[in-house]
Amino acid sequence: NNDPRSHVKHVKKMPKVDPIVDKCIECGFCESVCPSRNATLSPRQRISTLRTLADGSLLTPEQAKQVADDYQHYGIDTCAADGMCASKCPVGINTGDLVKQLRCSQYDHEGTWEHNFSEWTRQNFGMITSVAR
Repeated sequence: NNDPRSHVKHVKKMPKVDPIVDKCIECGFCESVCPSRNATLSPRQRISTLRTLADGSLLTPEQAKQVADDYQHYGIDTCAADGMCASKCPVGINTGDLVKQLRCSQYDHEGTWEHNFSEWTRQNFGMITSVAR
């Protein structure tokens, strides 16, 4: 190739989705140790799918909705979140940490009576166990 700028042309877009995984170069080293790799998505595929959704220009709105809906099962619910991916990742990315964060954000019910009750229980656990005895 005689083009002195070829190294910066046609570079794959890698939009930022979360600081936990933004440094991922999608090399795929993580795939060999992922327990869910043959059942659903691998860590690389989880990150790549999030980037595709974040890009916004690769899918129609209908496709983006379908991918986002499917991602719940294939990307979030089926991840073991055991961190094995980080053991093979050259930059130490633990996709499980991202999945745990996504799971928590879905169930953040701060301000609800359930949350308030569980928080009160956590803060008063010693008293509760002594009364229960």
